[in-house]
Amino acid sequence: MWIETEDEPIPAYGQNNKTFRLLLQFHEYYGYEPYGNDNICVMAIWDSTNECFFEKETRLRIRNEDIYMWWKNEQTLV
Repeated sequence: MWIETEDEPIPAYGQNNKTFRLLLQFHEYYGYEPYGNDNICVMAIWDSTNECFFEKETRLRIRNEDIYMWWKNEQTLV
């Protein structure tokens, strides 16, 4: 199920190199407008050293402000 980051933070502490499914919603920053208005679903890897997510395929850093939701696996709810 999708969880908004405002409702529940991503449980990334101690999860170095773990893959997360994130829904991104790009925001305007420093005068740059985002390309398109759609949300984008990506697979991302948590890097505990830099304390940020990197997109799995492109290895680009994901800004925290752009993370809208994360996928919570139902198996972890047990």
